[in-house]
Amino acid sequence: MNHYKVTYTDTFAEEVTADTIELSDGHYIGYRDNKPIAYIPAKNVRSIIRQDATEQADV
Repeated sequence: MNHYKVTYTDTFAEEVTADTIELSDGHYIGYRDNKPIAYIPAKNVRSIIRQDATEQADV
């Protein structure tokens, strides 16, 4: 399972947990277990960054 930081054009950001996020017909679609779990209009997205587990520190 991957964690993605989605930043929107209004600077709001959230984390989406999904196997993958794909662009389709003007939407980013997040999939978990081959089922869509998130629909994000592409025009509202500034960036999507996959957060690697190796970059996260245990504190």
